[in-house]
Amino acid sequence: ADEIIACFPYEKNIYSDDECYIDISNLESFRRIQQLLLRAMIYSDYERIDCPFCLYQLEHLSNENNKMYQCEGCKTLIVDTSCPTTQKQYSYTDIYGYERAELNPNSYKYEKWLYYRNKEALLHFRNITKIADDDKFICPCCNKVHQK
Repeated sequence: ADEIIACFPYEKNIYSDDECYIDISNLESFRRIQQLLLRAMIYSDYERIDCPFCLYQLEHLSNENNKMYQCEGCKTLIVDTSCPTTQKQYSYTDIYGYERAELNPNSYKYEKWLYYRNKEALLHFRNITKIADDDKFICPCCNKVHQK
């Protein structure tokens, strides 16, 4: 396996890379499982023909650094890129044209758990990588932000 994620029935670190809070009484648990399955579907798909979220056809877009695929149906955007630090390939997802709500970590000074919950749900659990405080995606290879 390339990745192992431990699932716990209680919250330890809600925004950890290798831990996932799954509990039958928690609605976000279902969404986290859906998010993990989405990530597995994206990483196992080499053709990028059908959207893994809604099965609508993906449109191939590209720029000089990345291969991008956009779904016209659900607006899922899949970006295949590489980490400049480790040179490893990875993917991240976004929702094309979606404006995320701004989260200020200082507003959650005494409720850090609520900040991480809201941050986790910024893209409705359709992101397959973590999101930094500055609203950029965190590279899963080196845990840094590479986007401009």
